Amino acid sequence: MIIQTRLRAWLRARFLWDRAFTQSVTRLALPIFFQGLIMYSFSLIDNVMVGQLGATEMAAVTQANRLTFLWQTSLFGLSGGTVAFASQYWGKRDIPHIHRVLGMALCTALSFAVVFMFLAIGMPGLVMRILLPEPVAQALGVSYLRIVGWAYLFQACTQIYAAILKSTERVKMPMFASMIAIVTNTTLNYGLIFGRLGLPRMGIPGAAIATVLSTALEATLIISIGYVRRYITAARLSAMIPREIELLRRYLRVVSTVIANEFIWGLGMAMYSIVYGRIGQSAVAAISIASTFEAVSVALMRGINAACGVLVGKQVGAGLREEANKVAQRLLGANFCAGFLCAGFLLTLSHTMMRRLYPVVEPEILQLALRIVWITASFLPINAFSSTLIVGILRAAGDTTCALIIDTAPEWLFGVPIVACMVLLFHWSLPLVLVILHCGSFIKSYFGYTRFRSGRWIHNLTIMASSDTG
Repeated sequence: MIIQTRLRAWLRARFLWDRAFTQSVTRLALPIFFQGLIMYSFSLIDNVMVGQLGATEMAAVTQANRLTFLWQTSLFGLSGGTVAFASQYWGKRDIPHIHRVLGMALCTALSFAVVFMFLAIGMPGLVMRILLPEPVAQALGVSYLRIVGWAYLFQACTQIYAAILKSTERVKMPMFASMIAIVTNTTLNYGLIFGRLGLPRMGIPGAAIATVLSTALEATLIISIGYVRRYITAARLSAMIPREIELLRRYLRVVSTVIANEFIWGLGMAMYSIVYGRIGQSAVAAISIASTFEAVSVALMRGINAACGVLVGKQVGAGLREEANKVAQRLLGANFCAGFLCAGFLLTLSHTMMRRLYPVVEPEILQLALRIVWITASFLPINAFSSTLIVGILRAAGDTTCALIIDTAPEWLFGVPIVACMVLLFHWSLPLVLVILHCGSFIKSYFGYTRFRSGRWIHNLTIMASSDTG
C-alpha cells in the first residue's frame, strides 16, 4: 500500500498537469519547436537538394556544414546562457537588466561570429582537408564555405534577439520570421541550385547564396518587427550597456561555462564526423540522409527543453524553489514521453520518405541510412531524458558547471576514444559504432538525475546583480 501511494504521488507530480500549466507549456514549446525545426532546416534543405546532384556533392556540403554546426552549437550555448539570465529577470519583471543582458549577449555573439567567419571564408581549404580526404569533395566544400560563412553574422543577431523574446514568453514572432526565411531559402535553393525560376544554375554555391540571403531576411524581420511592435527587444543602445561590473562578471562566467559546454560537445560531434569521414563518402552520405529525419525529433525535444528553461528560470528568478522543482519534474516526464512519440514517427515514415527524397542515391547508402535512423529512434527516449536534465533544468537554474561536466565528460572519456578505436583500429561497422556511442546517454542520465534529486541545482542568478548600485 505504501509503495502504491508513493508511486501514485510520483506519477501525479510528473504527469498530472492542470489546464493553465498545459497551456503555458504549449504556448511556449510549440512555437519554439517550429522555429528550432526551421533553424535546422537551413542546412538540411541544402543537404536534401544538393543530394539530387550526387553523393560526392552531398558529402561535401554535409562535412562543410560541420563547421556551421559547430558555430550554431556555440551560438546555442550563448543563447542558452542568455535565457538563463533573462528568464530569471523576467520572473522579477526587471526590464532594465534584461536590456543589459541583450547588449552583452549581442556583443559576445557577434565576436564569435567573426571568429567562425574567418575559418569559413579565410581558411576553407584547411577546414575541408580536416573533414574529408577526397580532393574533389574538398574543392566543392570550399566553394560552399566561402559563401555560407557570411550567414553567421545574421544568425548571431537572430538567435540573440529570439532568445530574449523567448525568455519573456514572446515566442510567436521569432517563429513567423523563421517561417518566412525557410520559404525564401527553399525557393532560392530550388532556383539557384538547379537553374529554375529564371535564376542561373550554380549548384553548391547557389545553396550557400540562398542560405545567406534568407538568414539576412530573418534577422531583418526579427529586429525590425521588435522595434515596430515595441517588444522588450526594442531597447535603446544606451540601455543595452551594462552598468554593474558584477552583472557583467556573472554573465560572462555563466555564459562562458555554457558556451564551453556546447563547444566541447560540438567538438566531440565534429571528431565523430572526422572519424566517419575516414570510413568513406558512403558513410558520410548515409549519416547526412539520416540527419534529415532526426532533425524533427531534435527540434521537438529542444522545443520542450527551451520551454522548460524559460518556465524553470522564471520560477527561480521569482524565488519559488518548490514551483521550479515541480515544473522541472513535469517537463522531464513530458520530454521522456515525447522521445517515444518521435521514435514512432521516425520508424513509421523514414523508409518511405527516404526513397522519395533521395531518388538518385545508391540503394546501399539508403539502407545504411535507414539502419542509422532505426538506431537513433531506439535511443530517443533516454536521449530526451538526459538532454532535458542538462539543458532544460540544470542550465536554466544556473547550475551550469555541473551541466558542463555531466554533458561533456562521458563524451570525451567514453565516446570519442571508443569510436576512434572501433573505426580506425578495429574497423567495426558504422551501425555497431553508433549503438555503443548512444549508450553514453545512460551515463549522463544517471549523473544528471542524481544532481537533480540532490536539490542543489537551483541558483538565483539575479540576487547579487540586482542588489548592486553600479
